Amino acid sequence: MAVFVTVQATGSDFVIDRPSFIAWTSPGQPNTTPLWVLNNPTTTDIVYLISTNGITPILPGFAPVAIINYVYPTQICGSVPLYAAAGPSDHWYTTNLIEHEELLGFSGWTDDGIAAYVLPLDGASFLIE
Repeated sequence: MAVFVTVQATGSDFVIDRPSFIAWTSPGQPNTTPLWVLNNPTTTDIVYLISTNGITPILPGFAPVAIINYVYPTQICGSVPLYAAAGPSDHWYTTNLIEHEELLGFSGWTDDGIAAYVLPLDGASFLIE
């Protein structure tokens, strides 16, 4: 198991986000599925998608980069939803429903549903740019 922490580049600066959730770094944990990172090479946008059928997920305009963790496709074992929202140039992932709903109140943000189910850390969220 590993705590998921993203490292992001903002121009020439790096921003290290706080720990976001707990997931597995290798396959084999019962009932888990790969969590893929995909990027859009034109816009540098990044998204996270799961693969429940063993096939690399496809999203128009995005290319698969790698499997970064293993998560649950359904809510089991004390897992919580990892909510996803899409903005004009960013994606936001959080386990906090209130935070998710507040973000959707801002212009340009849309609900991308539940990306996966993860083991929680209180107040966990992260921004993908």
